[in-house]
Amino acid sequence: DGVMEVGAPVIAAVTTTIIAFLPLAFVPGVMGKFMVMMPIIVISALLVSLVECLFMLPAHLNHLPDPNKHPTRSTGLGSRLQRARRWPGHALERFAHVVYRPIVSRAVHHRYVTLCIAVCMILVTVGLIQGQYIRIVFWPPADGNHLRSRIEFPPGTRAEITKAAVERTRQAFEKVASETKTVSGDPLVRTLFTHVLSGSPNVGVVSIEMIEPGDRGVHSQDLTVAWQKEVGQIPGVASQSYQESTIGMDGAPIEIWLQAKEIDVAKAAAEELKTKLRTYDGVYQIEDDFRPGKTEVRVRLKPDAHLMGLTLADVAAFLRTGYYGDEPERLQRGRDDVRVRVRYPREERQTIDELERARIRTPEGHEVPLMSVAHLELKQGYSTIHGTNGRRRIAVTAKADMNRANPSEIIADLKSDYLDGMTAQYPNLSWSVQGVEASNQETVGGLQRGFLIAVFGIFVVMAMIFRSYIQPLLIVMVIPFGVIGAFWGHMLFGIPVTLISLFGIVALAGVVVNDNIVLIERINGLLAKGTPFYEAVCDGGVRRFRPIFLTTLSTSIGLLPVISETNLQAQVVIPMAVSIASGVAFATVLTLLFIPAMMAIFNDARRLAHVAIYRRWPTPEEVEPATRRGAHHEEEIVDDDGNTMSAPGPA
Repeated sequence: DGVMEVGAPVIAAVTTTIIAFLPLAFVPGVMGKFMVMMPIIVISALLVSLVECLFMLPAHLNHLPDPNKHPTRSTGLGSRLQRARRWPGHALERFAHVVYRPIVSRAVHHRYVTLCIAVCMILVTVGLIQGQYIRIVFWPPADGNHLRSRIEFPPGTRAEITKAAVERTRQAFEKVASETKTVSGDPLVRTLFTHVLSGSPNVGVVSIEMIEPGDRGVHSQDLTVAWQKEVGQIPGVASQSYQESTIGMDGAPIEIWLQAKEIDVAKAAAEELKTKLRTYDGVYQIEDDFRPGKTEVRVRLKPDAHLMGLTLADVAAFLRTGYYGDEPERLQRGRDDVRVRVRYPREERQTIDELERARIRTPEGHEVPLMSVAHLELKQGYSTIHGTNGRRRIAVTAKADMNRANPSEIIADLKSDYLDGMTAQYPNLSWSVQGVEASNQETVGGLQRGFLIAVFGIFVVMAMIFRSYIQPLLIVMVIPFGVIGAFWGHMLFGIPVTLISLFGIVALAGVVVNDNIVLIERINGLLAKGTPFYEAVCDGGVRRFRPIFLTTLSTSIGLLPVISETNLQAQVVIPMAVSIASGVAFATVLTLLFIPAMMAIFNDARRLAHVAIYRRWPTPEEVEPATRRGAHHEEEIVDDDGNTMSAPGPA
């Protein structure tokens, strides 16, 4: 009988949870690849637990003593154990009747005040988000154990200069470490080593391993900011980056691509954008991926060169032959292949003066001085040139101190006016947001679509269970309040709302409706038995108070070890656990108070609609579809003599 009573709502509850977790398996972006295994595990566990609940658990309960039989009296320790075993259940039942019932009765009686309080909660939550009391940071920096600084000079820089910069960087962190007091009292640094790349003497690296975050008491990002401030600006350096070991998304949180046909246009725009980024508080390590190369000689033809039949390709080929050499033949010497090159003597390839005295042969065979047909200019070359879709590209990146700046808000501010104004200033310039922020937006878009699909799927399942479109809509209305609970939970634990939190909020949609399904199904059952409407609403809450409370308590306690975990690898899933635990806890309060009040409001709407159609004010029970489920109406039967008689109709 117990299985038959709650079987349908249990199946509906498990199905809605599966539907809520299912979209998480199809989230695009990098984070989708991280989280794809979680819905697979949860859905598998739910399906197995559903089979256990409906078929195996009743068999286990069959071995329990009959609760309808009068228990035998026991004395001593056995009696105390029996009382201790029954006490939690009796306490919850007493609380439901003595404390909860008067509250829910008042909430139903003042149902429109209850609705206004719920709406005010939504408005207060929006205000807390806008006021930055609830911070939204899609991917906060994880507190790691390793720091790394990479110093890069222009190509051709001597190794001694790079070593001096590496030593300066090392001494700066040692000073920061000496001024940092750890919680455990142990030295901050475990190991520190520096090296200059053998193949690239212009690049040096400083790597540091620190003690565990719990023993340290200082976030790795705070140490990075202090380290960069202590190092300052090294003269002549092309770039110096500072990185912390993180879990998940890697790269700078702010990354903007500037594209143009000419590299100089993109470079000028990049310098202006970096100047703009320096005006934001908390933004540091602002740089671009443009790297200057060695000084080079650029050749530009004079108009007279074309009259002589010379082209830029002819001049370039002649200079290449003279300085790099032409290969007329190869000689075989034993097993070796000797290449023969013809070019200017070494002493004529050492200075710019020798280049200016070079002579170019025209197509007619005449030799003319190079300076008479071409202009020579010395300019800085490019170490690398990045291109996208046939256009030159420079990526401007920056990091942000999450305690003072929000990368998403900074990018939104730049997109609102500044970047479009830059494209109007520079010809043929275009911009795009890339990197971590672009991946976050892609993931958030996928989550939004998945959330809407999940809510629609939940609505369809509940419509089939309740055979109504109104009551499923009532249950769906509780989902936003679960989201409110998730946001308040983050504020209570002092952590920002992250991208992982949004995964938990999507999954929360299927979890928070479970208690509502059980509650409304019980209210419908009481109405079907003929219980007056307002009494059925209150009695349904009292009858389902204990299972709803225990379900919420078990969910929150089950997630508590994850929330309290300090291990680095657990930091990724903590926001998701906070979203589910706090959202379920808050939604439970709304389920026990808001749902009965909303059922009364919907009943008022049904009665008003009945008055508008039939011009008669009905009773609350008359307009409830659930009252017709178990009602036995009488139908007329006509016998052979034409007389009518009454007989009970089908249920």
